[in-house]
Amino acid sequence: MTRLKTIWRLLNLPCREMTRLASASFEGNLSRLERIALKTHLLYCIACRRYLRQIVFVGHALRQIVQHVETGAILPGPGLPDEVRARIKQALREH
Repeated sequence: MTRLKTIWRLLNLPCREMTRLASASFEGNLSRLERIALKTHLLYCIACRRYLRQIVFVGHALRQIVQHVETGAILPGPGLPDEVRARIKQALREH
């Protein structure tokens, strides 16, 4: 496939494929052309921008939880009982 056809195909991917690219972008597994296609798509697609914001938020929240568990700090929350916190920490350690 010529480079121009590849670019055209990437620029015309449906949202389903763009969300796959957005997820893969966090692992750094995108080619230069895929990154350009994703950024271009995000310029005009509000649904994919929303999806990207959501996965960024979830990733940030998970990193904070892991940091709290690793340091033994109390997990932030609306007054969870110590027993519930202990069960959550144990479940996170097991996974």
